Amino acid sequence: MRNLHAGKSVLTGFQNRGVHISRTTLCDGDSPVPAPAKGRKKRKSLADPPSADEAARRWIMGHAQQVNGGASNSLLAELHAARTARRGPPDAGTEPSVAHQVGASASGAAEGASALSLLTWNLWFAEDVELEVRMAAVGHIIDQIGGGPAGYPTFLCFQEVTENIYALLSSKGWWRRYVASPVPYDRPYFTALLHLRDAVQHPQPARLHDFSNSVMGRGLQEVGGEVCGRGVRVATTHLESPCGWNQLYSKPRVAQCKEALAMLGRAQEPNLVFLGDMNWGAPEDGEPPLPPGWVDVWEELHAGDPGLTYDPKANPMLGPYNRIRKRLDRVFARLAHWRPARMRMVGTQPIAGASYVKTGGKRGPLTLPVLPSDHFGLHVELEPI
Repeated sequence: MRNLHAGKSVLTGFQNRGVHISRTTLCDGDSPVPAPAKGRKKRKSLADPPSADEAARRWIMGHAQQVNGGASNSLLAELHAARTARRGPPDAGTEPSVAHQVGASASGAAEGASALSLLTWNLWFAEDVELEVRMAAVGHIIDQIGGGPAGYPTFLCFQEVTENIYALLSSKGWWRRYVASPVPYDRPYFTALLHLRDAVQHPQPARLHDFSNSVMGRGLQEVGGEVCGRGVRVATTHLESPCGWNQLYSKPRVAQCKEALAMLGRAQEPNLVFLGDMNWGAPEDGEPPLPPGWVDVWEELHAGDPGLTYDPKANPMLGPYNRIRKRLDRVFARLAHWRPARMRMVGTQPIAGASYVKTGGKRGPLTLPVLPSDHFGLHVELEPI
């Protein structure tokens, strides 16, 4: 999610998050264009401010490019080799411990071969906030999950991934256990969908579908295959983001959810999971438009628990003045051979020794703790019927 406002209010909301951006990124001038006189038709010109949709699109795309470009030269230099290797053969690698690690993963997967687990997480594309530390923490949590009884998640679904985030994550040993969707180099940030090599048989190449109504470059990423001989299709998304209290983008978001569910409804696999940063908010979005047979897994397992994945009261990195508390991230499923067993939030604790200074607010700079992301991740385990 991004809490943005169109026009100059975007600038204010952006600065409140500690990100500096010039007015020219959002508006054509520092002063608002005066309203046309009564009885005179307003003339369109290049000097006119952008529409709300266009302002939001420029902000989203421009900020992602800005934070990507804001990484230090040393970080970019360190990641260059990782990018080069990533573009080579998918199995390329020289770490001597990788084969042993993958072997250990395979044995763990064999013990719980009928289980199916997934992790979805918006990783926050703010590269100016302790990027390397945060991504190391994400990897540590994935390794912790992998060392538990459920083993490494069968599918990983990430949102707000940048090239630098992708490079940092893909340089770690746990990544070698997975087959990852490719980087769309024409986008400043994107979703990534990974499946466990030893758990998914006959995988199909990951496919990305752009939503027909998105002004923010959003779409549906999906992959199909078999787990324990049973057909499974997993899809992740990052639905249209609210842009402040007066630009919630609720109707486009609901339409995108319906579009995604309709696409998945045409899939041949009997087991479908649709998960990611839905940016879903109550009451403006209403109940998710789930067709018959679909369930909201959190509600199935934690009835009565609000399950807030974006919550400044629980995530001190967001700051004390952020008022947004919502269950933005969802896991929807239509299952024939599994049922929901367990689901929990991850990334809920501050990273030891890490902090950052959030600037731009009216109350002055704030030194805040750092968590892996501004969202909590969701780890869900399914058990066979």
